[in-house]
Amino acid sequence: MTTLSIGEPRSVASNNDIHGEDARGGQNTTNLDCCVCLEKFQQNEVTRVGCDHTYCHGCIRELFVRSLHDQTLFPPRCCGQEIQLALVEGLLNEEEIDNFNNRHIEHTTAHPVYCGNRACGAFVRPELITGDRARCTGCLNLTCTMCMSPYHFDADCPEDPAIQNTLALANQEGWQRCPSCRTVVQLDRGCNHMTCHCGTQFCYRCGARWRTCACAQWEQGHPFAEPEWVMPPPLARDHGPRVRELEDTMQELREFRNIALHMRGCLALGHFRRRHDGGERGFQCELCHSNHRWYILECLQCGRQICERCRRNRN
Repeated sequence: MTTLSIGEPRSVASNNDIHGEDARGGQNTTNLDCCVCLEKFQQNEVTRVGCDHTYCHGCIRELFVRSLHDQTLFPPRCCGQEIQLALVEGLLNEEEIDNFNNRHIEHTTAHPVYCGNRACGAFVRPELITGDRARCTGCLNLTCTMCMSPYHFDADCPEDPAIQNTLALANQEGWQRCPSCRTVVQLDRGCNHMTCHCGTQFCYRCGARWRTCACAQWEQGHPFAEPEWVMPPPLARDHGPRVRELEDTMQELREFRNIALHMRGCLALGHFRRRHDGGERGFQCELCHSNHRWYILECLQCGRQICERCRRNRN
């Protein structure tokens, strides 16, 4: 199994509060299994998370480091429960901890703003925003929070024609927008309860936040229709590395979505088994395309194969 290593970790804190017990009820200090790599470790070599699963230090460190670059893994979680940074802080170096804290602020900000400098594109923390001005601490440039471009000073803020065309079409077709991040969503029929990529829940019929209106929950037609998330067409100009990273992430999310929706049904029914017969080539996860030497999870119904990390940790 490949383990990420970015920088040298600080001294590893001993998990003296982690205790394993064997079938006879006695203390077991050498037979704790990592739920990801399945190898056995002593109790001071594993971390037990909120859902009671145990991770070896290598696997849980890899999860946190990967989450800094993979939006679908942030925040790190297992069985739907968020894993607190305090549990693994001793396994990360100071730079990784700072990056994690910044990403957490970005993740929990309702309307994130990014530097309009094409060569920068960094996230601008909320305390650095005043009115329609956002100051980047990296390149020290100002960004217009209305259009996310470099600040206009004495000029009027130009409206992006691509976005305006999309919004005009949305208005014509009766599509709704997320009240938080303003993403456009199209729903042909089904449930009016929408959950946006940013986590905001709202009513598709009127656009209000969920449970703040009197609209019916269901529309006529198939009750399980899936919404389509409408994105503005790509612009010709270069948006900078951070925006390009977000565009790449959105494309990955769209690819994940088709497989993930199917996999959720398989997981709910418990239709997975472990395969250990990968030989020298090992296995490749069909969701994240990572390679795994020891085993893969295979759906008994459709035959698709996914890794343990996608099963436990991916949003």
